Amino acid sequence: MTQCYTKLPKRPGERNLAKQLTSFDDPELHLWFGLDFIPGVRDIDVLLWHEAKGVFIIEVKAVILEAIEFFGWESYQIQKRPVDDSPCRQADRALNSLRNYLRPQMPYRKLPFLVGTACWPLISREGWNRCWDDERVVGEFSERMLFKEDIESGLDVLLDRLKYIWSNPPVKEPPRYPHFHKEDQLYKVKECLSVEARKKAAPSDLDKLRIIEDKVSRETLKEVSPDSEKRIFYYGYPGTGKTFRLLQIGAYHAFEGRKKVLFVCFNKVLAADIRRIFSYSQKLPKAEGHIFVQDIFAIARGYSDGQWAEDHDTWGELVLKKMKKIAHSLPKYETVLIDEAQDMKDWALEILELLSTPNATVCVAAGSGQELYGQSAEWLKNFKQNASREIGLRRIFRNAAPMAKFAHVFYEAGLDVNKIEEPLSKIDKKTDSKIIQPLLFERPDGQPPSLINIDESCSDDFGFSFYIEIISDEYKRIIKNQIELLDKSRGDCPLDCLVLVPDTNGIERICALKAIEGLKIDFIDYTNDDYRRDIAQPNMVRLCTFHSARGIEGRRVIIFGIEQLESLCQKTNISLKNLGYITFSRSAFECVICVKTKIKSDVNTFIENVLKAMHKA
Repeated sequence: MTQCYTKLPKRPGERNLAKQLTSFDDPELHLWFGLDFIPGVRDIDVLLWHEAKGVFIIEVKAVILEAIEFFGWESYQIQKRPVDDSPCRQADRALNSLRNYLRPQMPYRKLPFLVGTACWPLISREGWNRCWDDERVVGEFSERMLFKEDIESGLDVLLDRLKYIWSNPPVKEPPRYPHFHKEDQLYKVKECLSVEARKKAAPSDLDKLRIIEDKVSRETLKEVSPDSEKRIFYYGYPGTGKTFRLLQIGAYHAFEGRKKVLFVCFNKVLAADIRRIFSYSQKLPKAEGHIFVQDIFAIARGYSDGQWAEDHDTWGELVLKKMKKIAHSLPKYETVLIDEAQDMKDWALEILELLSTPNATVCVAAGSGQELYGQSAEWLKNFKQNASREIGLRRIFRNAAPMAKFAHVFYEAGLDVNKIEEPLSKIDKKTDSKIIQPLLFERPDGQPPSLINIDESCSDDFGFSFYIEIISDEYKRIIKNQIELLDKSRGDCPLDCLVLVPDTNGIERICALKAIEGLKIDFIDYTNDDYRRDIAQPNMVRLCTFHSARGIEGRRVIIFGIEQLESLCQKTNISLKNLGYITFSRSAFECVICVKTKIKSDVNTFIENVLKAMHKA
């Protein structure tokens, strides 16, 4: 007997399809319908898992053929509705969001290959092929979707069609290997998708959500009224609320009826962080509008058709060129919110312009001292010049005042110990400079970062592997201690512990990973590019690189390998003071900087001198 793990859909067309699928007598067929409640996951009409044929995400369009105005690979339109992403693309995006949600919770982080497709239960394939004048969307392409006869001609016909779609998906490349069913994977997916198994939100996430949804200032409401066209540029130092201001605008516009709101950032990890926070909202699912949260590379990848280039920017230019050719059929957003714009190149910002309606509200945020990847784009400079308003944010919300001052001094002095006193003394002074000073602090209390010396004793007497063991044990002790110091009475959880390392393949990452694994705690490894779009759960410690931590935060932040900061920046051609500023401004409450006493570096010396100066002040 077919296994169904959800209630049947309420809409007549989708409900009839569900009845047909559940009527099949096949114990290898597992079905979920109407998955619209999963944290951070786009609505999924049908999740179909067949033990022999594969796993499918199916976007259902229960409309008659005459109701479709046009159909293309990128977009389509139903009568009396706006242009939207094509159903196959909708399925692919839902697939990606489901994968990001499931993978951190799966055994060994392994998921079966997922294939997205569309289903037209009221349309025959023959009728479809007669209707359209473009050979690219009929014939063989129609074989990659489900039609009326595939559903109504019996189980064998359906399974044959699924087998074909598995090997020939309508979007992206086919799987490299045959589907191999694993019972433990199915069991875990069932557990993750059951309503009872949904994770509780971390209190820190709920606090952020309340600020986004309920504490929009009157000033912000005036800045970006949904009934007017606005182009606003926000700027400010780390922690001044740029991202939150954009998210508040997005939520406000969705509540006020703007149907399509797009929030885009540069950092994959930040986008995943925001999707996690929004996933706990009880209000946004009921809003008339909808907020889409993505990193710019995920958006561009959706239009790349497998194009490849030696570097990101060459690839981005190719994608932009392709999108310009189909600009008239691209989905359009009424509100476009662009975060971390200081590192987006012209191709990225022009893509977002193509996705905006002619009268869209466009709000752009760029961080002072947070540029990592070269000069600002010409598009951004022109936007600033033509913006209806340019708004500086100077109140720091994220960090306690001592931690924010420490990070700011690092940025201003740039390892010059003779320049420490000047930024410390002028932080609180008023000035006529256009630089955002004085800084204001929402939380004037707190402590500067703590220094912990790493015990490297005996490491010279043995080989590399023994050195790894010594350092990993030290890191294990430190991480365990910081987790134990989380304030359980306040609702702190492992998610509030953020571990930072210099890069993706260095010794610090190896030791930190070994330490976390040795503690046998749940964690998410954002140093691995494959996982940067995955959504962290409240029970997971986060491991991240310095540069990928931009935009995210932790109540307790542990920094390993800070003595490598200077060489890392030289190797990657990244500004030392900017990357240091980003790294030191991640903590909401406590920051621990772990230093190796045997390694003498200008960074360590500078940190020690800043802390001495702060204690004297």
